[in-house]
Amino acid sequence: MKKQFKHINPKILLRKVYTEQGGVKEYNKNQQVIGILKFAGVVWSIQKLGRIVDKIERLPIKALEKKDEEPPC
Repeated sequence: MKKQFKHINPKILLRKVYTEQGGVKEYNKNQQVIGILKFAGVVWSIQKLGRIVDKIERLPIKALEKKDEEPPC
């Protein structure tokens, strides 16, 4: 399945870049910051998930514990 890209009118994009975002250099800086934040978020999420998995791994297995009581006959 191919991903459908949304068509962006270049006239509208350039108008936004130059009027609302302070020009091309500022627009590029903003895009870089957004990319860095996304990357940092992914790294943080992976670390958090790893910590959760480690906690689950260290939990005792209750099925392996021996019970001292004998079942009633």
